[in-house]
Amino acid sequence: MPITFRNVQEEDCNLLFEWRNDEGVRKMFFNSNLILYKDHKDWFCDRIHSDFAQMFIVLLEGEPIGQIRIDIENENGIISFSIAHNYRGNGYGCRILTKILDVVKDKRIKG
Repeated sequence: MPITFRNVQEEDCNLLFEWRNDEGVRKMFFNSNLILYKDHKDWFCDRIHSDFAQMFIVLLEGEPIGQIRIDIENENGIISFSIAHNYRGNGYGCRILTKILDVVKDKRIKG
């Protein structure tokens, strides 16, 4: 099944909030506390309009299954991604990381 990416859009704010507060995702963060919606929305607005961040929704046959973000800091790209709960354990993480390299090349994302 092909994995594709699309740019995060304003209407993805709630979906990303839901995924970010998923218990399995929170365990991977330094701060594993629940995030308040206001804090998430402030962060989201900052990131979606940043020249130093690229955010994508990961699609499997058109269905959102996760997100991946590339933050540019000191000329380095820092990748962060998560997979929706129902899709974990199927090897999508490796596929996403491999495929994002093509996106970086196509969009000429530079650190």
